[in-house]
Amino acid sequence: RQNPDNLQEDGYDVVYLDFTDGADLIQRNAMTLVELLTYINNNREGTAETVVMAASMGGQVARYALAWMEEQNLCHNTKLYVSIDSPHRGANVSLGAQHLIYRLGNVFDRTVASSFQRGRSYAERAASKQMLIYSRDPAAAYLRNAWQGWQNSPGSFPALMRKVAVANGDGRGFSLANTSPGMELIRTARIMNWAWGQN
Repeated sequence: RQNPDNLQEDGYDVVYLDFTDGADLIQRNAMTLVELLTYINNNREGTAETVVMAASMGGQVARYALAWMEEQNLCHNTKLYVSIDSPHRGANVSLGAQHLIYRLGNVFDRTVASSFQRGRSYAERAASKQMLIYSRDPAAAYLRNAWQGWQNSPGSFPALMRKVAVANGDGRGFSLANTSPGMELIRTARIMNWAWGQN
């Protein structure tokens, strides 16, 4: 029943977090979320807990931030972590598609090519290299292996809260258990990292 349009009417404070450089190292952006959660905890009224929801790469950022805070014995005061379509096992973009994006940036006219060039620049950034299972850039293996090593290590998921993952299907056209095609699980007007805490 709750959505970003009426959460404030229900007494919640909604805080959206965006990054100056969203494609920077996941760990670096996670420290921005750590700062935000610390600020929220230091300025909250009462004993309300926080809910952290994050989509796609934001789910990785939030996961790292919350797990890091627990490892450092810092209070995140979070009761629920929701990741929406976050690549916890890595982002699977075929090598063929990656090569196509790189090549087409030089083929079409300026207006069409710019979208491919943007895609190429995102794929070259640190966070993309961390998440891509396969990368056309051999140098990306170091970042990917280090990130995957952390994901597979004990304590890489935060433990002191309920965790929920929402996925938009498996990409093969099979229905997931207890779902039907077109079934709406959540509706949002903005997909960004967000947290809320009740007044």
